[in-house]
Amino acid sequence: MTGLYSLYLTSKNDIGFPFSFTLVGKYNLTATVKGINIEPESCYLNVIDEKSSPRYTLLQGVDISEEETLKLTCTAVNTDTKTIEATPFFETHYRSIYGEIVPQTQVVNNPITFKSEEKKNISILLPKALSPQAYDVVTVLKYGENTSNAINTHYVLQGVSATIQNLSFDKDFYNKGDTATVSISFSPSADSFEGSRIGEESLLSEMILSGEFKNGKGRQCADSIEQKVLSSSVEIPFSINSSCIDPQFYVSLKDSNGNILAEKEFKMETTSLEKTDTSNTLILLIVLVLLILSIIIIMKMKNKNTPNGGSGDTLATPTPNTPIGMLFFLAFMIVSFFGINNMANASGATVKIDYDVGGFISVTIGTDKDIYVINEGIDATSTVTVSTCTNLVNGVTVYARVQGIGAEYETVYLGTDFEYGELSGSNGYIAPATPGDYNLEFLIQAQEGGVTHTATAIVPFKVVAPATVDVKVDTVDGPITKSTGSSVNVSWTSTNASSCSCSYVRAGDTISCGTRLYVSDQRPEVIPNLLEPTTFTVTCENIDGGGGGGGGGDVYYQLSPCNSANPAAEYRDSAGSWQTGTLVEGATDVYYTIAGSNTTDDPSKFNVAGITMETDTSLCK
Repeated sequence: MTGLYSLYLTSKNDIGFPFSFTLVGKYNLTATVKGINIEPESCYLNVIDEKSSPRYTLLQGVDISEEETLKLTCTAVNTDTKTIEATPFFETHYRSIYGEIVPQTQVVNNPITFKSEEKKNISILLPKALSPQAYDVVTVLKYGENTSNAINTHYVLQGVSATIQNLSFDKDFYNKGDTATVSISFSPSADSFEGSRIGEESLLSEMILSGEFKNGKGRQCADSIEQKVLSSSVEIPFSINSSCIDPQFYVSLKDSNGNILAEKEFKMETTSLEKTDTSNTLILLIVLVLLILSIIIIMKMKNKNTPNGGSGDTLATPTPNTPIGMLFFLAFMIVSFFGINNMANASGATVKIDYDVGGFISVTIGTDKDIYVINEGIDATSTVTVSTCTNLVNGVTVYARVQGIGAEYETVYLGTDFEYGELSGSNGYIAPATPGDYNLEFLIQAQEGGVTHTATAIVPFKVVAPATVDVKVDTVDGPITKSTGSSVNVSWTSTNASSCSCSYVRAGDTISCGTRLYVSDQRPEVIPNLLEPTTFTVTCENIDGGGGGGGGGDVYYQLSPCNSANPAAEYRDSAGSWQTGTLVEGATDVYYTIAGSNTTDDPSKFNVAGITMETDTSLCK
């Protein structure tokens, strides 16, 4: 594969229920191995012996009967200079490429011969799965130990089926006596989509749902249920008869004859309740006990070993510094163990849109943060989750705008027919120039046939003033001049800042020159033994959690003009490189021109790119 490609990172469950879809970036690839390459954009599907031989796209989800056969047609090229004989090889996955590999029918395809650097059209008969449902079949051409690139095809095998798309609990733990509500969504037969070849879905006379409610240890938390379902989304109440941490739910869908059409187990980890981890708790308790015992022993020993006071009448008071220090250390360790989190969080919301034919889509919208500084970039994102066969979804568009400032809607996500599985999108916005509370307003439009479903949602965010900092070197603004080996005092003042950190570069290494957690803490930092032009950079975090601010101060050491006996005056520029000046003998003074710039008539000072450097004969070379 050679060319420019987009790399996407996707996450789905085994039935193709999407969780995320993110563009990683675009990359130029160059093939290092020659062989067979199938051009995906050239591929299409036909149903053998179908009237007029219409073409179907690879991910369209064309539905076929168990008696019909799909044919894949593509353009393929042999990039090698030798003849290659390749044989088609297939894998069929349940529902999507993320599903488990399932049995498939046998098909007969003759080996395909490619001459040296030959490009031609090829046709391949595809196998079918054995039960009605939606499937992905992956096709490659094998030759020796090598294979071509893979071509993925999505299709539907007609007949009665069902798919459990999603399940959710109303809480992540339950106490005895609680009523739990379990929400289940499922899609009917996979061939039940508008425009299917079968013309109408394969209907069930009735569908029976069975469910078992257990905790994380596999013990039942409620009585099992079995009931008929009449819609594609149901909410089932359960009376909890024992404590249920880390709830699990097994659900199955059957037809009236008891044939299982779909089954699934869902698990939820309890996070909103303090769960006891005996191993970690025991370790923490042992550490605390040992620290406390150590403090007590040290205090006892100090009391025992302390000599009598000078009068001999009373004992001298024991010095408490060590125990108090240890107590502070203990307090620090405890705080560090439990942690303090003051970082900005992303913000978002989820919108659900029900489809008339059953099933629904949910659109998760959000921003990369919930606090921004004025005029900072906002990254708005949306992820479309389809809880029904994507054949039902004709298109979804997500728009967004900053509410209240007269902005127009801009497109965040645009998906058409979902032929290529596009499930996420993003767009950039600019935070308002005035601090305050704002909303990013989203508009979602979903097409179902000729019907447009519309929903709106808002994601709040805050705009704050940026952190600012004023850096001083030896109490003045840089640049200043210093002799080689000198020390400087670096200090700074800040506004809207919770903390500031100073750094500089010495011999290529970045070195810290102090951190201040409080605005009132303005102690100078002493930086010793400067040997090269140095820039001090201070970066501050915004007190409200938004973006930071920064500032810098410069210090340079002196230049040696040497004397007329040594015309090769050398100096280091601000980048740290040695440069050589040119001797000029004036009418009354001796001075140098440096790097082509003009100097003053004062032989003790030279002007280099606006930086004044004074005499230091110790630098003469």
